[in-house]
Amino acid sequence: RNILHLERGQVFGIEDKSFFVMGGAYSPDRAMRREGISWWREELPDAQAYSEAWRNLDAVGNSVDYIVTHTAPAAVVRAFACVSPDPDAPGAELGGFLDDVMRRVRFRRWYFGHWHTDREVRGRFRALWYDVEDIE
Repeated sequence: RNILHLERGQVFGIEDKSFFVMGGAYSPDRAMRREGISWWREELPDAQAYSEAWRNLDAVGNSVDYIVTHTAPAAVVRAFACVSPDPDAPGAELGGFLDDVMRRVRFRRWYFGHWHTDREVRGRFRALWYDVEDIE
């Protein structure tokens, strides 16, 4: 199988495992980019994407095997990054949404890549940049 795009807020069943995916993050360097070429307004989810995500998670009883996001919950970012208490102020809504997902959804592992590092965080969270992790 080839997977080309896992859309925001969806739950996928892949080889007997369930995955919730939520793309998006604030680009701190967006002032150096060009809109429509290297930066897009849609980099952060909108209210419709959040609503759809909750509908999809509710449909699976708020339980998935894996969560794959671009950025991480704000609480996880604060735990591992050398950043201020509000690391992504313009992306605070997304960070807060992911904090809610972290509290409400049962999951085995959570993967994210926005922070460009390979690092284990709080046991069930994994920042991936170059590493590849086998999920059984």
